[in-house]
Amino acid sequence: MRQKYRTDQQIYKTTESNAIYKTKPWANIRKDILHHEPFCRECAKSGIKTVAVEIDHIKPIAEGGEKWDRQNMQPLCKPCHARKTAREVLHKD
Repeated sequence: MRQKYRTDQQIYKTTESNAIYKTKPWANIRKDILHHEPFCRECAKSGIKTVAVEIDHIKPIAEGGEKWDRQNMQPLCKPCHARKTAREVLHKD
C-alpha cells in the first residue's frame, strides 16, 4: 500500500481545526448531540446499536466544512470515527 505523508500546511490546518475541540461551546454542542442521538450513525446503518462517544464533522473543517453547523456533525463510536478519519487522510491529494 502506498503511504501518504502530510505537508506542513496540512498539519497546520489540522492543528488549527482541532482548537475548537477544547472550547466550552464545543463541549456543550457535543453533549447535546450525544444526548439527542446517543448511537453511532454508521453502526446504525448496519442495524447495530453502538453507543456514540465522539462527534464527527461530516465534511472535515480542514476541507471547508462548517465547524459549528450541526448539520455537518454526526455521532460516531470510536472505531467508526477512526475508520472515517483514516479514509479521509488516505484519500487526500
